[in-house]
Amino acid sequence: MKRLMLLAALPFLAHAASAQASFTQELGSPLPVDTDPYDVVAADFNKDGRPDLAVANGTASTISILLRKPGGGFAQEGSSIPAGSGTSVLAVADFNSDTRPDIASGNYVNPGTGPQTVFDRNPGAGFTQEPTTYALPGIQSVVAGDFSGDGQPDVAWGSGVSDAIYVFRRNAGPGFTQEGTEITTGGHKLDLVAADFNRDGKLDIASANDTGGTVSILLRNAGNTGFTVAPTQPAVGANPRRLVAADFNRDGKVDLATATYGDDSVRVLIGQGNGAFALEPPVKVGDGPLGLATGDFNRDGLPDLAAANNGSKTVSVLLRRAGGFVPDASSPLPTGQTGANAVAAADFNGDGRADLAVSNQTSKTVTVLINTTPAPAGPPPPNLDKDGDGVAVPLDCNDADPAIRPGVKDKPGDKIDQDCSGKDARYPRLQRRIRFAYRTSPEGWTQFTTLKVTPVKKGDRIRLSCKGKSKGCPLGTKKIKVKKGKRSMSLVERLNDAKLRKGAVLEVRVTRRATIGVMTRWTIRAPKDVLSKSRCLRPGKKKPVRC
Repeated sequence: MKRLMLLAALPFLAHAASAQASFTQELGSPLPVDTDPYDVVAADFNKDGRPDLAVANGTASTISILLRKPGGGFAQEGSSIPAGSGTSVLAVADFNSDTRPDIASGNYVNPGTGPQTVFDRNPGAGFTQEPTTYALPGIQSVVAGDFSGDGQPDVAWGSGVSDAIYVFRRNAGPGFTQEGTEITTGGHKLDLVAADFNRDGKLDIASANDTGGTVSILLRNAGNTGFTVAPTQPAVGANPRRLVAADFNRDGKVDLATATYGDDSVRVLIGQGNGAFALEPPVKVGDGPLGLATGDFNRDGLPDLAAANNGSKTVSVLLRRAGGFVPDASSPLPTGQTGANAVAAADFNGDGRADLAVSNQTSKTVTVLINTTPAPAGPPPPNLDKDGDGVAVPLDCNDADPAIRPGVKDKPGDKIDQDCSGKDARYPRLQRRIRFAYRTSPEGWTQFTTLKVTPVKKGDRIRLSCKGKSKGCPLGTKKIKVKKGKRSMSLVERLNDAKLRKGAVLEVRVTRRATIGVMTRWTIRAPKDVLSKSRCLRPGKKKPVRC
């Protein structure tokens, strides 16, 4: 899934299921965003099983989050996120290991350096910027991947000013630390992709070098520390912009494709499995291709390409064939907007087809194009939603139970992961305070002057007990079920001004169903001060535990 522009607002009908692709602009599209939307990426930010969008707004220096609605279309989530000067590119990964997709932004600052920012997805909604930023010059590309092999996503930023790649490893806690020194291979780094190009099980990096007209291959070293630049940098043509990685010829080796802005072409690099590549002949597209995305657009099982042509306001759809790529019969298609600058491919409406989202820089919009290509003849696709709950595997962690799926409320303590978060929800802690005051007499007794619970709500259960009848306790155990909420409930009257003597034990427990309750216990030591102890009460457990 990569970036850049796209598509016509009118439907384009397919002549044959696997011969031609077809797209229709979605009702409600284009969607307004902030000034100069450069990049657009797709991810399920709110974990409802539907891909959402994040848009990098360059001049506005913000990120817009567009959430996919259940009935179709998108709606912006809150206000745009301030992200740093010249926000131009985005990468998505779960940086803080909480199962929610986070965002790393690349912010273009020239001259000088500017802060590169990382945002963690909040549990409910929105994002929180991590406190540490990274001062780097003229960043125009970013990619996330586990380069260190420790199970945590790292980040690499590419500069269009210093022509360097900066690799940052994720710390054990928050933030990142730069790995070694920057890597310079020549040419402005207009895009980065990560994949295993030499099949050694380690994640490598490829960069599109705009001014050099080349693609650099950085192979991860043994020990997962540092990179070695491959000796050959394939020459791909004038001004390569965006890169995508996929196995185009289905030989089990990762290939590359790049849009070359200066010669209006797409170049495909066939991976040899050892870090080297062989160039296929260039495929002509429209005027000034900036963006590139890959997906099976005509549903024949092979990865295709979509190139956004900024100069001609069109998109060229290239279909994979046995001998290379050929233009789709309906290509090029008009975008319907001006200044297309990024494209993301994802199945927005859950019908199994790769749809497209296009950022339109000049129009300050995002266009959504729904893939309407008919299914090819053959066996039906596997049913990925057997329980019919609207969420397909692997997002649905239990496809045999419709009550278990992302987006539902997890029931704490039942040892069932209803929301597919990877763990059972914790019991919430009851927010009640037990306030008290007392006086102790030299004559050897203690009298409570204040004893209350604040606040109380309907459904709370309060247990007041006093052990030691011979020590002045006026009652054994009193249970109270709160029928009406109030700011506080006094219990001191139930003690009847008792003068409690040494050895008496007074206790107040406040509990609520499926909630961690609270308890305070006082041991009378008159004429010394009482000894008080507070504990938590887990549901279904009688013995108090430390909070």
